[in-house]
Formats: sequence, structure tokens, C-alpha cells
Amino acid sequence: MKRLTKTQFFLCLEAYEEASCDLRREYDEFANRLFSEWSASNDWEAYHNILVYTYVELSCITTEAKKDVSEYVEKAIVLVDRQIELVEKQILAEQTGVHCPLTFKTAISQVLQWKGAHIELVELLNALHEAGSFGKTPLKELFTVAGKLFGVEVKNHYRLFWGLKNSAKGERTKFLDKLKRGLLRKIEKSDMKPSRK
Repeated sequence: MKRLTKTQFFLCLEAYEEASCDLRREYDEFANRLFSEWSASNDWEAYHNILVYTYVELSCITTEAKKDVSEYVEKAIVLVDRQIELVEKQILAEQTGVHCPLTFKTAISQVLQWKGAHIELVELLNALHEAGSFGKTPLKELFTVAGKLFGVEVKNHYRLFWGLKNSAKGERTKFLDKLKRGLLRKIEKSDMKPSRK
């Protein structure tokens, strides 16, 4: 439970004025430890409890922290809070059986890069969501996962969707129509090729 609160970073925060600490270095070490714990974890519930405990301890320090210390405490809180979000998504993914790309140990987002327009991704994800392709996964979650998977952040996807809605009727599904035409062309080409026996 106290693995992260026993780091040198915490010791420096508690005795900053009396000790000669390199707070920047200790913060970096704390961040490295946080990320290595994430990579090595196979018990998400236990890791979640460690993170929540660390978050609470950091929050208590901020109320007493001196100005030169509070910058590092605030950054550490943001890091821990982000890790809590990721672990909660991991736990939810395991409980529901929903595949979550955030669990990849590879750099897949560096391999896949969305090259289309944001409006095209909005059109595609809304269509998949409406078709129930991902069960009851909320649309917002689909955009978060797609953003991680494809290395793109679509801000204001609701506004972009309303732009589709207000388009002329023949323009509303321009990207999906393009996908359909491309797939049909591929099928027709494969029909012309002799079958292998």
C-alpha cells in the first residue's frame, strides 16, 4: 500500500527545508517508479489501491506545501490521477471483456496513424456506435480509445456530428459512401481473378 509513499520523493517533500534534496531528480525518479509499477502490474485492484492511497497522501501535502515544493506535488498528483484513470479503464475492460488498446505493451499507436479528416472519423465512429458494433460502450469512450489507437485527438466530436446533421442530405455520409464504393470495387476485382484450387 505504501510502496510509492516510501520513495525518496516523499521523504524530500516531508523534510524539504531540513534536507538537501534535489526535488527535480526525486520527482523524476518517482515518475519512473510510477510507470514501471504500471508496466509490471498484474493485479490491477491492488495497484489501484496503491495509487488511491498515494493520491490522498499527495493531496494532504499540498495543503501544507511551501511554494517551491507545491509545483512538484501538483505535477505528481496529476500523474497519479492519470494512472488511476488508466487502471480503472483496465479493470473495467477485464470485468466486461471489452478489449482495451490502452493495455497494449507495444507502441501500436506509433504504427497506426489516422490519415483521414477528423470529420471522417466522426462519421465512422458514430456509424459503428449506432450499429452497436461495440455493445453498449459510450460514444465518448469510443473516441478516447480510437484517439489512442490511431494517434489522433478529435476535439468537439459532438459539434462535428451536428455539422454532419446540418449537411445536405447527399453529403451526410460522404465518407461511408466512399468506403462502400472502395469495398465494392475490391470485391468486383476479386470476382474477376481466377479462383485458386
